[in-house]
Formats: sequence, C-alpha cells, structure tokens
Amino acid sequence: MKAVLTGELPVDMSKTELAQTSSGSSVTPRTSDTAKEAKKRKEVPWITLLERLWEAIPYSDWVPVDVGEILNDTRLLWLDTLRHPFRLWELSNSFVQQSAQVMTNNALTLWGLREKRKPVIEPEAGDKRFSAPDWQENPAFDALKQTYLLFTATWLRVISGIEVLDEKEQRRLTFLLRLWLDAISPTNFAFTNPQVIHETIATGGQNFLRGLQHLLRDLEAGQIKITDTSAFKVGQNLAITPGQVVYRNQLIELIQYTPTTEQVYQYPILLIPPWINKYYVLDLQPQDSFVEFLVERGFTVFVISWKNPDASMADVGFDDYVTLGPVTALDVIKQITGSPKINTAGFCISGEMLATVPPYLAAKNDDTINAVTFVVTAADLQA
Repeated sequence: MKAVLTGELPVDMSKTELAQTSSGSSVTPRTSDTAKEAKKRKEVPWITLLERLWEAIPYSDWVPVDVGEILNDTRLLWLDTLRHPFRLWELSNSFVQQSAQVMTNNALTLWGLREKRKPVIEPEAGDKRFSAPDWQENPAFDALKQTYLLFTATWLRVISGIEVLDEKEQRRLTFLLRLWLDAISPTNFAFTNPQVIHETIATGGQNFLRGLQHLLRDLEAGQIKITDTSAFKVGQNLAITPGQVVYRNQLIELIQYTPTTEQVYQYPILLIPPWINKYYVLDLQPQDSFVEFLVERGFTVFVISWKNPDASMADVGFDDYVTLGPVTALDVIKQITGSPKINTAGFCISGEMLATVPPYLAAKNDDTINAVTFVVTAADLQA
C-alpha cells in the first residue's frame, strides 16, 4: 500500500519555481598551505616578492594557482640539480640516445630500407590521444609521438628522483608537471595533429571557420560552452518530474516526489546531490531522469536542493551542512511518511558528507538510516 502522508505540504510550487532556490550558504574556504610550507616560503625573500607582484596583477584571481608553491617547487628542483648533476646528465643522455633511435628507425622505415620496428616507447594504458592510425602508420607522426612520450617520461623521472621533496611536495610537483606536459602534447596543436590536418583538407578550412564562430559565440556569452545551453528550459524539457517542496530552512529545500505505481516500497529514499550542482542533476530529461526512474518503480523520493552560496552565510561550516542538510531532512521525511527507516544516497562530495551521518546518528542511538549508497564518492582522501 502507499505510504500515508502525515505531514502538511506547506509549499506547492511550479516546476520552474522548484528550480529556483533562494540565496544560501557558503563554506569557509580552506587554505592550501600548512604552517610548515608557509614558513619555508618566508625564508626565501625572492619568492615572497614575486608572490606579492603576482597578487598585484588585477586578473591574478582569475588564475587558480598558487604562484608561491610553484616557485618553491621549482627552486627545490634547481637545488637538487645542483646537488646531483650526474643524475640529470644520465637522464639527459638516455633521452638523447632513445630519441636518436626513434629518429633512425622512422627514417629508415620512411626510406624503405627497414621494416617497421617495435616502438621505443608507447603511450600509457588508457591514453587515447594517439589512437588515430597516423600516429602508428606515418613515420613522421610516429617519431613526433615517441619523442614527446620520451620527453614526458624523462621529466617525470627527474621529479621522482628529487630527494629534498616530501611526499606532498612531490605529488604536487608531479601534478603540475603533468598539466604542463599534457598541454604541450602534439595532439593539442592543429598542424601537429593528423586528424585536424585531414579535416582541414576535407573541409577546405571550414573547420577553422566553425571554430572561430564558436569562439566568438562563447566570448559574447561570457562562458565556454560545450553544448547548446539554450536547448534546455527548466520546467519544460528539464526537471519536469512533478514534485513539491515540503520543507525549507536557511540551507536547504526538501522536494518530495510521489510514486506513480499502485504498490510502493516500504522505505522512502533520500537523494543528496552535490551542493555544487542544482538538484535537477538527478532529474534531467525524461529519458535520463533518475528521479523519474525511481518513482515509476514505486519509490517515494525526496531530494535535497541546496541554497546557492552567498557571503551573508560565510560562517556556515561543514557541521551545519550535516545537521541542516541530511540530518534535518531525515527527521522531516519520518514526520511526513511515518516511516521509521529511510534509504539514503549521496553523490560526489555530498557522499563524503553522508558518510559522516551514520556514525553521528549512531552516537545518538538513532537508527533511522536503513541503507547508505555512495555514488562517485571518494572514500579515502589520503590515497
């Protein structure tokens, strides 16, 4: 039988109104530096000077990088090179020898003097940048690919051998290095990417014209678009599963979706989307709406809609997100449905938050949660 709604439904909103949440909280930003790292930086005056110069640039806030960290890591790399010059010489010598082998093999293959040999180096498993046939079959592009891969591998070996870096510094420097190495990949440049060259020839250069049109469109819109955003209208072809806002506090709105079946499951389910997304990330178009999928199969569904961040709630912290979010929502759902147990599902960062709720409730001898499901949630942040 269907669950009986014992609580009042104070708000009955249109689908468009459901998509519009009032202004809300923001989490106090975390600092990326430990006291130890900050102290190390202060000991290097020129790094502090360059940091201040960078911060003085009006648009420095637009680039989310810590210049001090990058400069300090670069300094450590330089100092290690001075301490161990022979190690860098060995790596450089190895790179030159292997690059020469790549060039020799491909030149002989191009001139028809030798059958194609096994590559000196191949892309890592899962690297699809060089999956086009030209990267394997064309000697020129094959040589370019292997030289780039050798260059990448050499630099990563340089970083892994720096003795003065602790684990955190090495991981950070490796991450930054990979970003730079990925950026200079030959696949990212038109005239070193065979697929772009083929497309340019086939279209007579129209692909560049279309790209320019897309760039001008994005500049006019003030954002980079990867899809036609005008094709979606909330309440028309997006977030159209019927629902009601049944509860509201300073941080959330709780939306209820009633099952469309004669028989329903015993326990309702609470879905907690990330607070960086709109709630309708779970209720897209009918063919890919998770909410609609559930109500059509007999589930009573509740979804938390987080309020948008606002400076007026800068003091709201993680504890508030837990207590005003899922903990409060669970109490409201029990009052509305009369169900003593509730299934829960947390997505992404909200899954990490949801992981703290069962032990919090257990400490209060509260066994409301029947089951917990985590979707794309990082469980071990130290890994």
